[in-house]
Amino acid sequence: MEEQLMKNHETVRPRTQGQLKDIAATMIGHIPNQTYTEAKDITSNKGWFGYQIQQIFTRFADISTHSAVVDYRRSFQGMIHVCSFDTVDDAITAEHFPVKGKRRHELLVTLFRFGEGTRGDNAVAELDKGGYRSANIEEFLAFCERYRSPKKALRVVALGSFYRLGPAGTGARMVPYFLQTDGMRHLKCGFFGTVWDNTYFAAVPKSR
Repeated sequence: MEEQLMKNHETVRPRTQGQLKDIAATMIGHIPNQTYTEAKDITSNKGWFGYQIQQIFTRFADISTHSAVVDYRRSFQGMIHVCSFDTVDDAITAEHFPVKGKRRHELLVTLFRFGEGTRGDNAVAELDKGGYRSANIEEFLAFCERYRSPKKALRVVALGSFYRLGPAGTGARMVPYFLQTDGMRHLKCGFFGTVWDNTYFAAVPKSR
């Protein structure tokens, strides 16, 4: 019996940090839906495992997925019109945000919200780690068309399409974002490199 126990003991090897992180990430999927604040509370001061869970919740504080349809048979202005925006930034034009594609196809647009202080490049890198890319303008407008929740304040940015300021197109990158507040729907432009606090990032799987 003693020899068997020793043999069993010798086959047990410590798990690597990568394996432990995979275990933590897997177990997250079995935790009931929690808000970011609730997740922080239940995992605070719980040692290594709690720390790993906190890191996962920090990367993906809030995630939601929405079905949408991109219809390339519409003109660019037609794509904007069906979204029922109350105001549209003058800079959001077909010239600044050209679309490419044909016909009509369905897709899933996922909204990610990362920790405070996230800039455009940080968000792109985080999305890439998760197998996503930033939504382009037509995917973004398809989401805006379908999203109809007038009571919720919301800001969503699409980093996958941009235009550059300046006469030679070498200035700062400008990206479209959707702002909903006080029951009004606005399509605006903002600096790619700004700090996007309290903002969702529209994304689609990289395979698309």
